[in-house]
Amino acid sequence: MRVFSATLRLAEIEGGSAHARFTTLNLGDLIERVVDAYRPDIEGAGGTLIVTATKEVIIDGDADLLAQALANLLDNAVSYAPSGGTIIVSLHTDRGGAVLGVQDRGPGVPVADRHRVLEPFCSAGSQPRHIRRRLRAKHRSRDRAPAWRRA
Repeated sequence: MRVFSATLRLAEIEGGSAHARFTTLNLGDLIERVVDAYRPDIEGAGGTLIVTATKEVIIDGDADLLAQALANLLDNAVSYAPSGGTIIVSLHTDRGGAVLGVQDRGPGVPVADRHRVLEPFCSAGSQPRHIRRRLRAKHRSRDRAPAWRRA
C-alpha cells in the first residue's frame, strides 16, 4: 500500500498538481527523525548506525515522500546488510544541491538486474527504485539543483 500511495503522489507531482504539498524543509531534521525511528532496531540487532549529516540543508520538497524514500533505503540496508553490520547515512551539499546517501555492506543489486532497477515496479530483490529516481528529478534545492542522490 505504501508503494501505491507513493506512486500516486509522484504521479501528482509529475503532473504538477501536488506541488502545493511542497514546503521549505530542513532535510537534516527530516533525516534525524527517520534515523531515530530505525536506530533501536538496528542497534538492538547488533548493528551500528552512523549519521554524518550537515545539520541545516534547506530544500523545497514533499517531506512525506522524502521520509518514505529514506525509510525504503534503510529498510533495504537492514534487510540485506550482513548481521551486525554498519549502516551509514550521510547528507551534505555539493554544487548547491543536497546529497543524501545510505551505505551498507550488503550484496547490492545483482549485476543482471542493474539495467532494470530504475523501471517502475522493478524490485530486483529489493524495494522499487522508480520512487528514488522520480524524487531525485522532482525535488529541488533552493537553487534548483537536484535535492538528493543515493550514494
